[in-house]
Amino acid sequence: TVEGGAELLEAFHYLAKNEELESAVDKRKDSVIALLKRDLNFVQKEQTKAPPVHWMHPPCAGQAFRALNFRQRIEAGYRLLHRLWFLRASEEKRETFDLYQKLDKNTLDEIIKK
Repeated sequence: TVEGGAELLEAFHYLAKNEELESAVDKRKDSVIALLKRDLNFVQKEQTKAPPVHWMHPPCAGQAFRALNFRQRIEAGYRLLHRLWFLRASEEKRETFDLYQKLDKNTLDEIIKK
């Protein structure tokens, strides 16, 4: 997950004293950013689709729970990566943060409020 990757990056960033370990941490920074980008693309694609709901369950409650889960997942990942000051400015990071800003969170909020 993005949270686990961010925690590992933070821990190993402080432990990286030699060049070999530091380069391994640098390689993993982009993969953690790619995890958030993957989550954002998934939410963007799935936010308007109705979730599969068992016929005995109320459909609106399932949609609201799913939208709330999507919202919390992308916000937590964004906050964690935004907090990591040692992430270098890269094209991948800029694209991912721009994608987060462009994501229509109002659609998720409307589903939750229903």
